[in-house]
Amino acid sequence: MASRFAYRVGEHTIRVGQLYRDTDTTTIRTLRVDHLDVQRHSDRRWYCQVSCTVIRHQHGENVTEPMEPVSVPATRLAGDAYLLLSEY
Repeated sequence: MASRFAYRVGEHTIRVGQLYRDTDTTTIRTLRVDHLDVQRHSDRRWYCQVSCTVIRHQHGENVTEPMEPVSVPATRLAGDAYLLLSEY
């Protein structure tokens, strides 16, 4: 499925509004999905780049709320590097 609001990667559906967390335990970022950029490339495959906002960043005891933009490939967000925290 490909739309402005949801993108399916295997068994995982990425939706605008979801919250994800890094699985790395040394530096933990919480990301909010803001936008999905879905494009069909010349190889006829669909690709999705997920625009997120880092709403929380924890490094040891130091916690900040940077609200900085970051872009992540949908396949990476749906993989082992991130954990889905909340649907909306």
